[in-house]
Amino acid sequence: MSDLLDRITDYYNFVEADHEVSHGKREHRDYICFERERERFFNSRPKQIREKTYKHGPLREKVIYEPKRRDLLIPNLSDRVTHHALIRIIKPYLESYFHQDSFSCRKGSEYVKVFLSEDETNGPYLIYSRKKDSRNRYPCNLTIAQTIKYVREDAELQFPGQVCKVVFMAGRGQLAACRDYQSKIRSAIGKWGWNFWILAIDFKSFYASIDHEVLMFLFGRLIKEEDVLWLIRQIVDACQEGLPIGFLPSQDGGNLVGSTVDYLVTDILGARPYVRYADDIRILCGSRETAKRYLEAIDNFVGTRLKMRLSPNKTRIYKWSGKDTFCGYVICPHHFEPKKSTVDRAHRRFNKKLRDFEAGLITAQQLYDTANSHLAYREHTSQPYDELAAKCIKISQSISQK
Repeated sequence: MSDLLDRITDYYNFVEADHEVSHGKREHRDYICFERERERFFNSRPKQIREKTYKHGPLREKVIYEPKRRDLLIPNLSDRVTHHALIRIIKPYLESYFHQDSFSCRKGSEYVKVFLSEDETNGPYLIYSRKKDSRNRYPCNLTIAQTIKYVREDAELQFPGQVCKVVFMAGRGQLAACRDYQSKIRSAIGKWGWNFWILAIDFKSFYASIDHEVLMFLFGRLIKEEDVLWLIRQIVDACQEGLPIGFLPSQDGGNLVGSTVDYLVTDILGARPYVRYADDIRILCGSRETAKRYLEAIDNFVGTRLKMRLSPNKTRIYKWSGKDTFCGYVICPHHFEPKKSTVDRAHRRFNKKLRDFEAGLITAQQLYDTANSHLAYREHTSQPYDELAAKCIKISQSISQK
């Protein structure tokens, strides 16, 4: 048995995987049923994997509209724990291959570290975060440069003359992708002025169209142990086609496939500035002809090597107009704006929730959560206040206080 498989099937690795899966689900009926057999599962499932008798269970289908139709395939709880046990161990191997300009479902959180002495290894330091429960918090709607300036000034007030260095640690999620794209837009403005073009690329049914043989080939380049590849194959082949959303390996499988495009664009075509979030790609170009050349090369690579297709509706070339939509936000050079379609959809949802609340169909807490989630989205923009959301929160809080 390989050392990697030994780490995957370790008892304590499955215990940690169970902790990840159970987060926020301990009161669910499925988890309560699983909990009765949990200890026996921790001993039997690793044995099945080592002896290659493990077979993936059936997947439950679910459809959501956020806002478009998305088909989910959800594994049962025991298989979900197995997925987490696998990803926990192979994640570092995948992260070492992922491109620096790719985001989505990657480790790393955003924070700012302020060093108070020249000794950066053992000296004192402060940690600033944008989380609400952070002791040292900075506003959410600042750019990277504005954040560093704000943090430095705040730290100087607390420790006059002791601030030696401020280091911004970028995350790898949606907001980090938006900030990275924003900084690249400013770089493009400095290079070409406002006379540059944007190549927007989107895949057609990205996760659902991932080819299993292509994916296993990419896994085989990073992981050499046949036993581990066998386990990955069992999980991947549980889906008849692709790796749909709701399937944990789809996150890293999508990044693995997307990284091949990353390296094609940056290392072979030499196209920069470049950023990718899941299957949403932006390339900034100095001319329309250059953008067309990049698009032709990428389309050929995706069709012949990855056996996928680009979306004809969302893949396009257009001139920079002062703002661009990316990852759910309208990106401007120095601030974000909320998408009008997102705000309109949220307002329709608020009005429905208010009617349901008045009819007694939902609780005050459900009304509060709905409004608060939208305000959390808007707090990163230049328009953080929403009158209808604030009304929902005020109503829910007045009921809760009675």
